[in-house]
Amino acid sequence: MLNNIDKDIRLFIPSKSKFLLFGGNFLFSKRLYEIAKRDLKIKRIDFDNKIENSDRIKGLIKYYNSDTFIFTSEILLKLNKEDFSKLKQLILSIKEIIGIKIIFISISKPLTPFAPYYYTQIQEIKDILDLKQDIFYKFSSFITYVDSNIETNPLELIDDSSKFLSLLKDQVYLADDIINDLVSKVNNIGAISFDNNFSSMSFKEICDYAKNQLKCSLNIVYRKKPYEIVNNKSVADWRFELGSNLTSVIPSDVLKGLDLIVPVPETGKYYAQGLSYKTNIPYVEAFYKKSEIGRSFDIKDAEKRKEFINSKLDLIPNLVKDKNIGIVDEAIFTGATLKIVSQLLKTTNVGKVYYFIPTPECKFRCKFNMQPDRELLLEKINKDNLSSYFNIDNIYFQSISTFKNIISPSGYNTCCFSNT
Repeated sequence: MLNNIDKDIRLFIPSKSKFLLFGGNFLFSKRLYEIAKRDLKIKRIDFDNKIENSDRIKGLIKYYNSDTFIFTSEILLKLNKEDFSKLKQLILSIKEIIGIKIIFISISKPLTPFAPYYYTQIQEIKDILDLKQDIFYKFSSFITYVDSNIETNPLELIDDSSKFLSLLKDQVYLADDIINDLVSKVNNIGAISFDNNFSSMSFKEICDYAKNQLKCSLNIVYRKKPYEIVNNKSVADWRFELGSNLTSVIPSDVLKGLDLIVPVPETGKYYAQGLSYKTNIPYVEAFYKKSEIGRSFDIKDAEKRKEFINSKLDLIPNLVKDKNIGIVDEAIFTGATLKIVSQLLKTTNVGKVYYFIPTPECKFRCKFNMQPDRELLLEKINKDNLSSYFNIDNIYFQSISTFKNIISPSGYNTCCFSNT
């Protein structure tokens, strides 16, 4: 690191800032937007190879009430010298807005060919920035995939391009790691360099690493939005199917005794709907999010994660009073969410409580960085003791065979749950 950045940043506290991403149609910028929008208030402006009138950009900053302007050096790949001068004028005019912060992301070895003056332009932009207020974020090269449509699959481009190989040498990073690192530092200032590279891995291993991220079942289970399409089927439909198949592991007498199926918002919603549809047990959203303050999954520290979940989740007690209920959540990793659910249920006279999990037990830490490296609940507690841990009547997981039968046709791997 090039400045005195607080290394103990509490990632789970979302920034109150509102971000405007300029040039959101480039490869790294697309992935940045897809990740950042989960936790930050961010809008994007695509770039059509010429610098627009600065008054329009400034107008959009004011319209969106943005206080942080982000752009990457990918823009420089499309600019001639005249347009670069306009870009500098745009940056200078944005800096005139009171309270605005600029984050410039510098990619030393971008994916596509660049002109000799590329590095000079990067330095000129850095010189414009005030590093007492702005951020200059630097790394060399990256590999990634994007969830949204893009003309060229970036992984294919990486595999097929010997020119790209020569650019990378041994300085290559996973875009998701860089972006998560950046998102955790948005409230900081100064010059930041990303230095957790994968130089100990071969290039093929790095590409395989990214491909496994792309095809990780956790994308279907949790990360993707319900409306996104996987193999001609919406993610909501995949989750609905997983939920409806829970009937194969829940004893019939338990189902007969239930009054309600209740999801944990928002992650358990479609699974619970599938189970409700299959069993004809009423579906009720008894838990609610007190505010839209981001997602807790990527918080590594268990206690901080519990604190975050507790700050956003609450219960409507009268909906579950005197009822036997089945609570549905997408998975159990650390158990922090369901522990909070258990605590909330203690505030009302609920009847019997069961937890229904549409994925198998997660016993293995992720090999591909799709979830933080943290202690899993089943590493410290035996499955047979989970009911006591949560203070409920029982807990039922999807069988690994059913999970694989549903997920495997999608082409996604199940290593988070089966280690294969």
